[in-house]
Amino acid sequence: MSTELDTVLDKLPNFRKVGGQYSARCPAHDDHHNSLSIKEENGKVLLHCFAGCDYGAIAMALGLQRNGGKDISNAPPEIVATYDYMDSTGKLLYQVVRYNPKDFRQRRPDGKGGWIWNLEGVRPTLYRVQALAQGIAEGRWIFVVEGEKDVDNLLVAGQVATSMSGGANARWPAEALMRLRGGKVCVIPDNDEPGRVYGHYIASALRWVTPYVKMVQVPVGKDISDYLATATITDFMGIVEGAQWYSPLEVVTRAEFDTFTGFAMYLLKQNNILRKKPGRETEWE
Repeated sequence: MSTELDTVLDKLPNFRKVGGQYSARCPAHDDHHNSLSIKEENGKVLLHCFAGCDYGAIAMALGLQRNGGKDISNAPPEIVATYDYMDSTGKLLYQVVRYNPKDFRQRRPDGKGGWIWNLEGVRPTLYRVQALAQGIAEGRWIFVVEGEKDVDNLLVAGQVATSMSGGANARWPAEALMRLRGGKVCVIPDNDEPGRVYGHYIASALRWVTPYVKMVQVPVGKDISDYLATATITDFMGIVEGAQWYSPLEVVTRAEFDTFTGFAMYLLKQNNILRKKPGRETEWE
């Protein structure tokens, strides 16, 4: 048995040997049936959860990390930030955990002071959701950005902001859109192609719940955090106030936003439009 395999098995109480491999309870979810398979192949330790847990989530739950594909290393990654996603009453629903080297994982409270490293059964919500209703009632701009770090930096600058975990791959459920109903919303996409496509997706979706939507890209840097490191929030607010109201680029039905397939098709549609004729306007269905 290799040192790497020993390291993994030492962290898995009650593991059993089954043929040429091992089984144990998966640490990334509340497992009662030894869903985790552990085996060594070509000098690498392979982990597979038959309940569907992501490999990275399993490795993080074990205090391990990837080391070039599926290798296991004893050196745990360092947690550099945690972002709490709460409901409107302040109850913690789940956390996004940021690591160094850069990586993100999600976890939810297990009710016993620990964590379950998946969001099974948890509906995604918006980051800093508690500030949104008051911001809308006061007629303030609500900024929608890709990441929690950007939200927090805008908060430090005295603004109201939010995001959905998952970055440019995040899907917004209908209830998340409704949190911004009637608000003045400015979407700030990252300065890359996935960011711009995602920005159009969110801005178009928000048009279902409010007519007051703008999409503004920062003139300097990759995102609003980069921009605020070299300019002031007053400078940026001037850009926002001078921007035009958002016009959707494509006719998209409500059903398209409610399914993963529709979401993927929409992104492809928007990507083609962005490549051909940026700024093209069509009627909203």
